[in-house]
Amino acid sequence: MTGRVQRLHRVAVIVLLFSAILLSGGPAASANVRNEGSASYVLNLQTLHCPWFSVVDDLVSLVQMKNTTGTEMNVYLTIRFGSNEIEDGSYEGIEPITLAPYENKTVNIRQIVTQHRKLFKQANTGGIELLFFGNPTDLIAKTSIVSLKHRQAFDVPFVNPMLATSNVLDSVEWFIGGDYRTFVEIKNTTTEDVSVTLVIRHGKGVATEQTFEMPAQQARAVDIREFKSLLDGDVTGSVELRHNGVPGAVVANSTIMSRSLGLSFDSPFIPRAIPKE
Repeated sequence: MTGRVQRLHRVAVIVLLFSAILLSGGPAASANVRNEGSASYVLNLQTLHCPWFSVVDDLVSLVQMKNTTGTEMNVYLTIRFGSNEIEDGSYEGIEPITLAPYENKTVNIRQIVTQHRKLFKQANTGGIELLFFGNPTDLIAKTSIVSLKHRQAFDVPFVNPMLATSNVLDSVEWFIGGDYRTFVEIKNTTTEDVSVTLVIRHGKGVATEQTFEMPAQQARAVDIREFKSLLDGDVTGSVELRHNGVPGAVVANSTIMSRSLGLSFDSPFIPRAIPKE
């Protein structure tokens, strides 16, 4: 089955699902609103985005997800792979991942890449999307990236971009002392290219910036160590991302790791809150 036919089949399934809910007088048909804390959401199509996976070397990426509701849920997986425009592409799972009420499941991304190596070609990294129908928090997920060779593991969270309120994101720390490296993992959640500015804060109020284009829907990782010559000998600080898209157009995570020590720490990027006037 060609990629185009796969996409058309998947769209048809989603449209039929949406239509069935409308005809059955479901939440969308009656515009029912579910309250969660201080916010209210109309049930709708949702997409969670994970800014990074990797199957480089012996790395295994495991997508772990949980249905937080008392209703069966169908989840559709999309992998956006590639580290440059030549490699960039998409894998879209045709069959849904069905989760029973409160059920959790794990999907091995390395197995998918291996099974579809002709599609992925040389690509071993990228981002992941999970599409489902419901409230923003009805599905929670993370990607665990594990290396048995280096006895190392770290988690990259999935984020629902519709919950973002700002186009400025903050991460607590970066660190490149010793053999530590900090990777800033970034994903464009939209169908348009987005301009992103990476702001590395270090020393006494110093900021080193770089602006680059994030291709539509794709993911990239930036190694802070590559900026070492511009950091005045500083080995730690904080980092920000600013972009010209709508709130939620970019999701990101920061991973600090030492291969020699087998240690890693994650620092997710948090969108800044917009003060209420």
